[in-house]
Amino acid sequence: MKHKIKLDEKSKRKNKETNKLGKLELFIFAFAVVIYFFYIKSLDKIINYPREVLYSTFFCSFSIILLIYFNKILSEFKNTSKDWLNNLLLISSYFIQIAIISWLFTGILLIPFNYYNIHVAKEGKTINKSVEIKKLVARARNNCIFFKYDGRMNVVYGHKPIMNDIYNKQDTNKYYLVLDMNEGLLGSYVLNKWDILLK
Repeated sequence: MKHKIKLDEKSKRKNKETNKLGKLELFIFAFAVVIYFFYIKSLDKIINYPREVLYSTFFCSFSIILLIYFNKILSEFKNTSKDWLNNLLLISSYFIQIAIISWLFTGILLIPFNYYNIHVAKEGKTINKSVEIKKLVARARNNCIFFKYDGRMNVVYGHKPIMNDIYNKQDTNKYYLVLDMNEGLLGSYVLNKWDILLK
């Protein structure tokens, strides 16, 4: 009986520790999401974002977080049934979680680079370019224009009154997207302003 009481106390203590850890992880994740917002805001201004910087940072983040979670994944993998479908679902769910967290932390890690790039571009060469509009979206909460620059697809967010007419008529071929930007780091450009003009 005493042994059972001790086991119950240990179990309760373990559950409390698990709950505390869960709350801490949730708080860290929520804080990271708030910080990630600054990455999104800085990303809006950068055209042809340097892929080598983005992918290498993501790879490092993914590798580190995978190592942190590795023992937990291995422990749960051993405790699950030998059913291959359950094991596949377990591994897949962990990899999806790790990928999401890695992407989040990649954005946070790149915030200093983005703002430094924006700062450096102020002294860079100014470029004015007219490009083809590939797709235009004009909705209440989603206003953006997709275009190609140097062979890469980009998007600018914002709204101008003319966008509603173009979107309703679906006649993007009659218009140019005019970009005013400065040269940034590693082949990227920092957008100053943009406009839509009739061809």
